[in-house]
Amino acid sequence: MTDFKAINTQEEFDAAIGARLTRERETITKQYTGDIESLKTQLKEYQDKSSRYEKQIADYTKQLEENAAKLSKHDSIVEELNAKLKGYETDSVKTRIALEEGLPYEMAKRLSGDDEDSIRKDAKSIFAIMGAKKVEAPIKKESAPPKDNADEALRRTIRKMKGEN
Repeated sequence: MTDFKAINTQEEFDAAIGARLTRERETITKQYTGDIESLKTQLKEYQDKSSRYEKQIADYTKQLEENAAKLSKHDSIVEELNAKLKGYETDSVKTRIALEEGLPYEMAKRLSGDDEDSIRKDAKSIFAIMGAKKVEAPIKKESAPPKDNADEALRRTIRKMKGEN
């Protein structure tokens, strides 16, 4: 065994452990200095990635806003077309009901109502006001007879004189 020497003063204690404390400080300083450098490197990498992600987020946000604007435009077009379609369907129902109830075609536009039953009630009330005669579709007008040439006129005159008619 080694011989043991008792430490009685602070100076003896500092001398005995001074070298060991110096070595420990150097080890800790090297360890954390290396860690600080690696942490600085990691921080720079994270900042680079963060700036790339922020750019991607900005790009995606811009695309999202553009698509939302397009979608809004398409929605308004769809609403407009649905309104037109509803108008055409309503006009078709009004025309059909007017003809079924005996109203003139021109009266179909004057019918009111939101559904077929209310339009039919309106058509019946208008028909009651107009009278009980149903309107028939107009007969085709005949055109004037073609103009004859002089020979045909002469033949007709001769037939009349003979009494043939």
